[in-house]
Amino acid sequence: MTGFDMGGRLPIFGRVGEMTPGGIVMGVILLVIAAAAVIFAVRARMNGARRLELTMKATVAEKRETGDVCRVTFALPEGEEVTLKLSITEAALLREGQAGELTMRGKEFISFR
Repeated sequence: MTGFDMGGRLPIFGRVGEMTPGGIVMGVILLVIAAAAVIFAVRARMNGARRLELTMKATVAEKRETGDVCRVTFALPEGEEVTLKLSITEAALLREGQAGELTMRGKEFISFR
């Protein structure tokens, strides 16, 4: 005898297929974590949809291509700048120094006319 005989059980889970209080607690904790993750994901998506769509005068200040996306920096009249991620096809229509109206929602590019 080794002095540490659990009768073939693990302290929390017991034997395979046997429900123990520790196993039930662990299952409930995992369900709560999964539910919280789903709730946070849904709330983040809803907050993104609620953002206001803004249209303002802007000038294309800089274009930087990285792989299949392009980061375009727009200069705003107040001296501020905003950098947005555009697809290569969207960015191909823009040239540095071009002035127009920028429409965006949060940090999402909508259009530039």
